[in-house]
Amino acid sequence: HDIDEILKQGIELKTNVRVGVDVSLDELREKGYQAVFLAVGLWKGRSIPIEGIDLEGVGQGIDLLTRVNLGEKVEVPPRVLVIGGGNVAIDVALTALRVGATQVELACLESREEMPAHSWEIQDALDEGVVVNPSWGPNRIIGQDGKVSAIELKRCTSVFDADGRFSPTYDESVTSIIETDMVLLAIGQGSDLSGLENQAGLSLRGGGTISVDPLTLGTEMEGVFAGGDVVLGPKSAIEAIDQGHEAAISIDRYLRGEDLQAGREKEEREPAQVPEREWEKRPRIAVPKRSVDERRGTFDEIELTLSEEDAVAEAKRCLNCGICSECLQCVAACGAEAINHWMMEEEIELDVGAMVLTPGYEPFDPRIKGVFGYGD
Repeated sequence: HDIDEILKQGIELKTNVRVGVDVSLDELREKGYQAVFLAVGLWKGRSIPIEGIDLEGVGQGIDLLTRVNLGEKVEVPPRVLVIGGGNVAIDVALTALRVGATQVELACLESREEMPAHSWEIQDALDEGVVVNPSWGPNRIIGQDGKVSAIELKRCTSVFDADGRFSPTYDESVTSIIETDMVLLAIGQGSDLSGLENQAGLSLRGGGTISVDPLTLGTEMEGVFAGGDVVLGPKSAIEAIDQGHEAAISIDRYLRGEDLQAGREKEEREPAQVPEREWEKRPRIAVPKRSVDERRGTFDEIELTLSEEDAVAEAKRCLNCGICSECLQCVAACGAEAINHWMMEEEIELDVGAMVLTPGYEPFDPRIKGVFGYGD
């Protein structure tokens, strides 16, 4: 749907083109493009230098997710072990179950309490039979006839150092061997900037991210901007979308020859104060889910919908943080196109002969107009 909308706007879409390999940034300039925005994301899984990593049956979890989401017919062997403790690792484990695995285990460096995956995602995996092995790191992958047959894990005693930096330590004397037919890595993602590593003016940081001006998202290379995960590292879609908006403003100003930074300083906004009265603390309404039996072998939505009663009760829990999240849904919903988030404050002096004051008189009771649904 989104691609169709793009094409309707007259935007030319070229697929199967690797920038840096099939075409360079300099060649794009020669073709007449005055500005370039790099938003290639972090779609490439990270690997680890251990024995057996090149065996048949060792792969990237992100590749499995990609293939399944592209609608390809994917088959996995009966026994699968996933390395990683984040939400992607959980997704990989549950996806492996849905495409044929009968025994799925997950091993991660973090303790159960330290696992970065959301607690409810971990619980979903446990409910569906995924075996979680916390505080274990991969030592070597064992093979037979060139294929994966098992993995040896070593006990991880700590993941972070005293300053909170990632620096795992192990007790090499404590190991465990788990028989498996496939090992899928889900230990982080990186970018593929092949051909751009030595591009003059393009500064790359650790982890395959691109260095940009934090305000304008411009790189040191004239006319080249970047944003999203390839700048931020693994973040949310919301943050990537925000950088897309900011980059568009910068590119528009750049093409017009205007100041890229003027009036764009980020304003710190304080949340509204909670009213000084007692509030009943109510827990979040639990969203109903399909049973484990219903989930097996399908990609049907796990979470179902709230009843009207529960939805109203959940909405009443909101205290209103008082800060616009800039999701822009109000812009999309306003048929009159009356909302402009980028409008700047301005003062206008008018020369008038008379003024009419219409401040209103008293609050209007909307219950009179039943069409508004007030009170429901």
